[in-house]
Amino acid sequence: MPAIGDEADLGSEKGTGRLIRVEKYRSDPKAVAYIVAIADPDEAIALVGEKAATADDEIRDMGRVGDALLNSLKLQAGEFIRTDASRGAPPANTIV
Repeated sequence: MPAIGDEADLGSEKGTGRLIRVEKYRSDPKAVAYIVAIADPDEAIALVGEKAATADDEIRDMGRVGDALLNSLKLQAGEFIRTDASRGAPPANTIV
């Protein structure tokens, strides 16, 4: 069992993903965050960089996300989603 705070070991656990931030500059108020279903930070950054960022964007790994979040978003290995994307939930003011 990895020690608490041992990021290298935690990142390799099955079922974890990464929170990746794409911004033009540090503290960019228009930055976009992505949840990526890849445990390795470098691979997650590469995927978002290839599919969702421009050449002048800064891409940073913000940390690990757990399998409960990945499962609730129905993300499969290698998929990612913007944190502000709608996943079929009704708007907050909709009566169901």
